[in-house]
Amino acid sequence: AAHDRFVIAARTHERDRRWDAAFAAWMKALHERPSSLAAHLGAVGAACEGLLDLQGAADLARKATQLDPKSAD
Repeated sequence: AAHDRFVIAARTHERDRRWDAAFAAWMKALHERPSSLAAHLGAVGAACEGLLDLQGAADLARKATQLDPKSAD
């Protein structure tokens, strides 16, 4: 349940273009569900949009690719 609340918050922050808050919410969602592909990709997107922790975003993108190699895009 906490994971879902963080995902909703992250998407709300993205809509409002508050990339730092979106990234933080995605990271909380990842903490709750480390295997969530959506949370990995959300965190990568927010980090890139907000120019936040780009090295961390690259690491998360690699992990997302490992979670689902067919979705490497």
